[in-house]
Amino acid sequence: MSTGEEERLKADPSEMADKNVIVPVEERLDGTDVDYYKNAANYWEKIDPTVEGMLGGFAKISPLDIDGSNKFLKMMFKVSKVLTL
Repeated sequence: MSTGEEERLKADPSEMADKNVIVPVEERLDGTDVDYYKNAANYWEKIDPTVEGMLGGFAKISPLDIDGSNKFLKMMFKVSKVLTL
């Protein structure tokens, strides 16, 4: 991305919604792990921008998984209610 385009996007960030760009930030907060964000950006640049790509193959969930999750959450809510009494 050119410096001119970068400045234009900073002036009107609404245009970024139509672009697949990463805009560098000049100011960094103390304690920010820059490598973490660079690694994340590198990872997501390689992933297809589809439901399948974003969800890593979990675009569809089997009824068995849904049932198991439902039972687990119900159990956790019961335990939570008992612990808060």
